[in-house]
Amino acid sequence: DNEAIDGVDCRRYRADVDPLEQLLQALERESDPDMKKMRELTVDLWRDMEATQEWEVWIGRKDYLVRQVRFVMSQKAPEQLDNAFGNITIPKGARYTITSTMKLSGFNEPVEINVPTGPFK
Repeated sequence: DNEAIDGVDCRRYRADVDPLEQLLQALERESDPDMKKMRELTVDLWRDMEATQEWEVWIGRKDYLVRQVRFVMSQKAPEQLDNAFGNITIPKGARYTITSTMKLSGFNEPVEINVPTGPFK
């Protein structure tokens, strides 16, 4: 689809992602034994969560700059999540959805970075 983001004509791209399939593919490519073991432990967890992900990206038709990104993830809670989202408790096995939309702007504008002061830990 075509759509305007902040007045810029964009092309919209959408992809459904299977996080379990991506994890299994990464596991096949993994050569570090510690990382391989960590990924193996998460495979069953992801399988139980039945997670789905959807990505949408809006790219400027003329300048090819990414103008907006939306991410939607739906999954079952692997365990009871207390206060994970403010005052909300999600019981184990309940399906919940998280949606995040990011608009990008101010390309090629100067940026000022201030160094933090004070003690660091």
